[in-house]
Amino acid sequence: GQVENPTGEEVEVFYYKEFVTNSLESVTLPLDGNNAFEGTLPMTEGQFVYLRVPGRTVQLYLLPGADVRVAFDAADPDGLPEVSGEQSLESRFFLEYHQQLGSRYGRMMVLERVADLDAAAFMDFVRGVEQEKRAFLNDYEERAGLDPGFVQTLTTGFRYETYQFLLEYPRYHAYLTQGEGDPNLPEG
Repeated sequence: GQVENPTGEEVEVFYYKEFVTNSLESVTLPLDGNNAFEGTLPMTEGQFVYLRVPGRTVQLYLLPGADVRVAFDAADPDGLPEVSGEQSLESRFFLEYHQQLGSRYGRMMVLERVADLDAAAFMDFVRGVEQEKRAFLNDYEERAGLDPGFVQTLTTGFRYETYQFLLEYPRYHAYLTQGEGDPNLPEG
């Protein structure tokens, strides 16, 4: 990889080894005189991997055996990293997805809607968000080339996120309304 405007001398690469215990595997890769880095990760399955330098974190999805190159500007947290190489399609998709939908439907942005919507309307809203995310995935120009495990991970994540938002509605409703008013939850 290549880092423009680094504020440190290394890149931390980390990923979850075990989700239940939140066990992380972390590798530190030094930047050379050209602000480039290189490393190999011992992966047995596709997973999300994070590259972190002071002021910037880039999330990729890597598959075993992939030869991926990434270039990003540490001083531009909103700039889309350039990703190329063998088996980099999933990472390119994920970065585009995050740039287009993540900025509109981040966790706190969705939960802020609790104050404006009753329970039934909020349920419709989060289901609509899930449908929009699924449509973005289904309409992706190169969808046929995406790893099936990656597609399954995303679609499961979309569903999980919808249910998580619905479960959090009563708590956020109480917080945002300072405990006034019944959240009037629909049956089921």
